[in-house]
Amino acid sequence: MENELFDLLEAKNQMIYRIIDLSKYENEWLEVQKIANELSLNERSIQRYIHYLEEITEEFNASSKNTVEITYSKFKGLRLESNPGTINELKTFIIYSDETVKLLIEMCLIKTKTTKQYSEENFISMYSVKKSLDKISLLLAKFNLSINRSNLSFCGEEKNIRVFTYMFLWAVFKNDSWPFSYISEDKILQSVDIFFEEAGIQTTKIHKKQMLFMSAVCLMRNKKKYFIESHENWDDYVNIGALRNDSFISQEINNYQVYNDNEIYFILLVVQMQYRMFKSDTIKERILLYHEKKQTDVYRLTEAVMKNFQEEFFEIPEERKDVFFTYCFCAHLYCKVFPGIEFDINGQNIKNGKNFSNNLIFRLENFIEAIDFQTDILQEKVFLSKIYAAIFSHFKSPNSYDPRIIIGIDSEFPFLVRENLKVNLKRKFSDTFNLSVVESESGVEDILVTTMPSLYDSREHVCTIDYPLKERDYLFLEAELNKLQDSLNEHSIQQVS
Repeated sequence: MENELFDLLEAKNQMIYRIIDLSKYENEWLEVQKIANELSLNERSIQRYIHYLEEITEEFNASSKNTVEITYSKFKGLRLESNPGTINELKTFIIYSDETVKLLIEMCLIKTKTTKQYSEENFISMYSVKKSLDKISLLLAKFNLSINRSNLSFCGEEKNIRVFTYMFLWAVFKNDSWPFSYISEDKILQSVDIFFEEAGIQTTKIHKKQMLFMSAVCLMRNKKKYFIESHENWDDYVNIGALRNDSFISQEINNYQVYNDNEIYFILLVVQMQYRMFKSDTIKERILLYHEKKQTDVYRLTEAVMKNFQEEFFEIPEERKDVFFTYCFCAHLYCKVFPGIEFDINGQNIKNGKNFSNNLIFRLENFIEAIDFQTDILQEKVFLSKIYAAIFSHFKSPNSYDPRIIIGIDSEFPFLVRENLKVNLKRKFSDTFNLSVVESESGVEDILVTTMPSLYDSREHVCTIDYPLKERDYLFLEAELNKLQDSLNEHSIQQVS
């Protein structure tokens, strides 16, 4: 969701946000010329953005207990001085000072009235509000949602509204203060602590805070009388009768006065979608045994995927089959409850991820199409292919099906320097490419790394280096590898097709 949040920002806020990010990688001064090159702008424009950043930083320092010291010199450049935590606070300040983000926060927290009232109370023109709503609509479409522009509310299924609200508010406020003004953070924290303790789950502070946010979103919308609709099969996924007899569950129902069964189904389904919950043998057994007893489509599909995967790709080690099954189960349940949504339960845009090779994704999409199982879950082919790719890469290299690229080295370096260079190149690129690094004696290499390019004037894919390699050497070599891999992959996929 962070990338989508960035896209909502006004252009000037995007620029100063990126300038802050660039400054993190500089120990001293960040030169204006370097900023201009990175952002593809002229130096005069960069100077204007730096002056705007100075104004924002001054506002931030006036309202925060921590401060950021900003220094700008025409000849030296820009320097930001503070601890990393405060720099993140400054970035958050920029985000929710943005007009579009501010409006969406109000909508998520159900604080808006009519469009006209919002415009007048915030001294914003109706045109600016409309412009913000246009950008928000593009994001909401990824959750199958839209906007009622007369009263600035969300339109669509309540379950989708809740998962969007959670992901967005988490992205904005996870490093900031509690945004739910009329819901007690301490009270929910106490409930979450008891839940994890009774379930026997050791969890991190971040995971605990995520559960706080999701619980708060559900309570907030329930109290405002936005209720979860009834959905087919949910009673097969959650044993609500047995859970009502659980002392903790019944106590929490009374504490929060959430008596609607659909609300309870939804909260418990979201719990089932999170792999970390299956670290508790008690919870895992309770969930999976009930799905097995009911022979749900989620459970039976997971069995089919596990069986077919081993026949198509490789045998999963016995001691790791539990990981495979539960991870797939969570993904299948998520696709069933939230079809057509591009984001996983943690707010990561799965469909736009570029972490896996085209060859692997192509094979996994074909694998999904070949599964002989009737369920609407399999319609989420793009989403599931990325999930299965993540599982695949847990056991094997994600580049297993990529054509091998041979890097040849021809240099006057001593033997051990050449050997170290081979190791460094493998270490740097083996997660992204299917590589072999050799001496260029045989002449079979696809890419040549050399200190004497004059000997190879007629060759393609020649990278000139010195040792030790600098960052620009790695960047140049990576660009050549990408070009070559794209060409080889296209040919490979055409052959398979």
